[in-house]
Amino acid sequence: MLGEIDALLRTRHALPFWARYSRAVRVGFFAPNARLDVYHGLGTTPDGMFVVWGDSPIVAVPGIAWTDTVASLQASAANAHAVLLFYTLREEPERGASAENVGKYTPAYVEGTPVNFTPTVGGSSVAGSQTYTTQAGVWWKVGRTVSFTLYVALASKGGTMSGVVGVGGPPYPITSVNPNGYVGFALGNYGGVTHGAGYSDLGAYGTPGGTSLTINFAIMGSAVATGVLQVPNISNTFSAIVSGSYLTD
Repeated sequence: MLGEIDALLRTRHALPFWARYSRAVRVGFFAPNARLDVYHGLGTTPDGMFVVWGDSPIVAVPGIAWTDTVASLQASAANAHAVLLFYTLREEPERGASAENVGKYTPAYVEGTPVNFTPTVGGSSVAGSQTYTTQAGVWWKVGRTVSFTLYVALASKGGTMSGVVGVGGPPYPITSVNPNGYVGFALGNYGGVTHGAGYSDLGAYGTPGGTSLTINFAIMGSAVATGVLQVPNISNTFSAIVSGSYLTD
């Protein structure tokens, strides 16, 4: 089947479409007719799916639309396994790119490819308008695992900033199916923090929710309860180096 489509695509007038295929995706279903969200990696909504190999019939979950990241599937038997290949077919313009096609289809993200991002510092109540000396971050993703490292340093803290201090991370939230609720990250270095009485150290963590990762900071010490870093406890020169990995939905 794949060979036939590829052969047709070599002749523009035989089939005025182009095709994109996902990498082979191995999945496991642990209960019959139970929904499983599969991350296909196409970067656009699939038009269909091939079951390359499977020990049970695999079908789309009725009434659940596929998206540009996830396809909801179910198997008819418990403990079923399969290798799937998702594809999309799009009409190909006869002569180059037209205005209506430019930017319409986003290239699929290739697993493990580093992507640069710009970390920001903000308050949970009022984000504020900060200026920076350094904003450097990179993330990469393999399956549901997101890894990142970042360095952010303020030049000045916005006067209206208030609440809990947060640093914006990769564009993927921590999975909502997380037994611990929190995910700890490595804090390589930090500066511009004023510790209250009894507190002497800082830790970095994230919680599920939102549309991207927000990193918060736990304050710790001797004979005191663990707290959360607040905006009044950072200066205009606050900085942090954070790295880690977590699961996303």
